[in-house]
Amino acid sequence: MSKYETILSQLKDVAANPKKAMDDYKAETGKGAIGILPLYAPEELVHATGYLPMGIWGGQKRITMTGSLILNAKLLLIPVLGNAKTSILQRVINAEENSVLPAAYIINHAPEAMIFTDLQVSLE
Repeated sequence: MSKYETILSQLKDVAANPKKAMDDYKAETGKGAIGILPLYAPEELVHATGYLPMGIWGGQKRITMTGSLILNAKLLLIPVLGNAKTSILQRVINAEENSVLPAAYIINHAPEAMIFTDLQVSLE
């Protein structure tokens, strides 16, 4: 097996079992993972802390399937960018604890969640 095939095989293994990759990282470094919503959040910030950034994708069905993994993250970083997201963010923040909005459920049940916005998002 060539060097490239070996690397590709390792990447396929991680993609097929992200929980194992997170557990292996924790065993190796003593630090856990930080869940990031959505996938294009600045992973460099998480790497700088020594934690493993774990991308979390949306959609009710997928959130339901990965809820325990999301809620086991030490810290969730949730970027909300653009003016169009203002009304959605307001709904999420003001939602009841038993809301059907996946993001509201996560924010109300995660040990720690931080929402980052740009200047276009207004909560006034």
